[in-house]
Amino acid sequence: DKIRAGDEIVRARYRRMTRLAIEAQGVLGEVVARADVGFSPGQTFYTTSLRPLWKNVLQAAASLEYVHGETWYLSLTGFGLAVFRVPQSERVLLLEPESVDPGRRHTALFYGGAATGRRRFEDADVVAQASAIYTSSRDLVTQLQLSYDGIEPPQIKAGMALIAGERGGIGDLFDGNDFAFLAYRAVW
Repeated sequence: DKIRAGDEIVRARYRRMTRLAIEAQGVLGEVVARADVGFSPGQTFYTTSLRPLWKNVLQAAASLEYVHGETWYLSLTGFGLAVFRVPQSERVLLLEPESVDPGRRHTALFYGGAATGRRRFEDADVVAQASAIYTSSRDLVTQLQLSYDGIEPPQIKAGMALIAGERGGIGDLFDGNDFAFLAYRAVW
């Protein structure tokens, strides 16, 4: 209706985003540890009614990675985002699912974790990998993949991804977009 009437649908204004961040990395035996923390005095988010919010944001991430030659790779990551002084009348779009009561919080929190495991079977030239990510908005993405690289230079892969999420979250937008794939890659 707004389009037909010639009314404004969306208004955009460019704002430069500034972020102060610190990161650290170190090796603990066979494990690599990383951590990042950042603060932004202003970043744009939207409410569920598409009203823009320019808010202070604190972001953090930490990860551990283990590599054992070409045979094993394991990675665990945790991440978080805090959006300060959000309105108590609406949820923050894509960060808060419908189950969040905006009247009971002053800060929108979004956090989660990710994991990846990969195992190479040297004698079979096969690599198996599993990955998953889960967020506080109850989004879940999983991926399983098998690849064969016993022929040079091509590589053959087969796998699948499953996506799910609670109503109002990112996973809800892509729920039902699960897929399987078969890929052939050659480099020359």
